[in-house]
Amino acid sequence: MHTTRVITLLLLALYCLVSTATLADHLPEAKIARGKADTILSGVDVYHSTIRQAIKKLGPPTSAEVIPEKNDIAGGKRYEWKTEKTNLLLVTWNDKGEDSVPYSAEVWGAVPAGKIGITGRGLKLGAMLTDVRRIYGPRFSKSKRDDGTWQIIVQWQDQTTLYLYFDKTGHVGHMHLMAAIE
Repeated sequence: MHTTRVITLLLLALYCLVSTATLADHLPEAKIARGKADTILSGVDVYHSTIRQAIKKLGPPTSAEVIPEKNDIAGGKRYEWKTEKTNLLLVTWNDKGEDSVPYSAEVWGAVPAGKIGITGRGLKLGAMLTDVRRIYGPRFSKSKRDDGTWQIIVQWQDQTTLYLYFDKTGHVGHMHLMAAIE
């Protein structure tokens, strides 16, 4: 009897985890942002900019690391730019060298450094929730994280997704823009 209860609780916990992960991937229609997706972070368009173009804009990366292929998952490459104020990470899939287009752009910092840390619509590192609403509107998902900070997910109809992570003072300290993968 005790084993059945434990298995039931484990299955319920697994279901909740899978449901939460699925929700993070696809927001409900009422939360989907209206209009054309913002596809630019730090001057890099996650659908059109090549690594070559990013290097031309940002200079050579601080580091570049190959991500090996595993099982049925394609490999890629991580390109990182570090400044005194920010860190920018671009990740490619099925890497074709500098002709690759990054599907993911991620930036950390308290304030932007030049173009690094600003979205295509002008949201900047250090912004507040009121700025997010002004720029992207009220349709997004907001959730409290374990450390008491907030995460906002702005997702468009085409599944382009912008993740915003706020610090303990209520300012954006981390932004992650992902192209639709499916």
